[in-house]
Amino acid sequence: MKKPRVLVTGATGHLGGALLRGLGGRHDLTPLGFSRGEGPDLRDREAVQAFAARGSFDTIVHLAGTKDLAACEASPRHAWELNVLPLVHLAEAFPRAWIILISTDYVFSGDRGGYTERDAPAPGTAYGRAKAAAEFAGALFAPCFTVIRLSALYDRAAAFPKFLEAELSAGRPVDAYIDVFYTPTWHEDFCAILDRLLGMEVSAQGVFHVCGPRISRYAFAHFYAQARGFDPALVRAAKRGPENRLLPDLSLDCQETCARFGLSITPHADAIARLSRTMAQGATPAFR
Repeated sequence: MKKPRVLVTGATGHLGGALLRGLGGRHDLTPLGFSRGEGPDLRDREAVQAFAARGSFDTIVHLAGTKDLAACEASPRHAWELNVLPLVHLAEAFPRAWIILISTDYVFSGDRGGYTERDAPAPGTAYGRAKAAAEFAGALFAPCFTVIRLSALYDRAAAFPKFLEAELSAGRPVDAYIDVFYTPTWHEDFCAILDRLLGMEVSAQGVFHVCGPRISRYAFAHFYAQARGFDPALVRAAKRGPENRLLPDLSLDCQETCARFGLSITPHADAIARLSRTMAQGATPAFR
């Protein structure tokens, strides 16, 4: 049976790299990364239409966009142009494709946590508002549409583990927040649900959450220090200031998604232990 053709936008970014490493040999993936001149500017409707005229795709996994919180706050138009317009243009250019939008926990206000797939978006940032708008736009323009919301995806290429590795290995202390909670997504769990979705004969539409257990940034950093054999005392408890852009509690709940797809979420202790081994070996393994 011929594999469906899958276009992956934003393939040169962190999420795209994790997806291609994890699923590149399991599905017929075509990477598209405008940042290196490898495809059309998705903000340009005519350019996307011309690209679509050269070939069709059964599925589009849409990762492209920006998560620069400061830039989005400074220019909501910038947030709109990078996070909303590309999805609209893709839906118009590929009217028969199944579009899977990779969204974010920032579609919520971040004041209470535990957000489920059924909770209504109520973003408190320009970035979050743009991603929520993309979710609504996809539901409006794409006849077959799925949303996967992630928290901060982590592997050895992720910003926070790289920062921790650099600082702790140099013996420098790290101040980590005890009052900022989230549910970071282990890259293997992200690949697992996409593997299930892309392997389905009938598309699964709706909103799904893929995330790890709720944890503070301090606890995550402490786990990391222990797993890598660094002095845990280098991780110092800190509290977020009034001007800090991190929201108090953006934690997601993914029980409904796990039940539907039969997924088991990897505990952070296990994921960080695996991450530690890849950091020591200097390589990022593919999804198993």
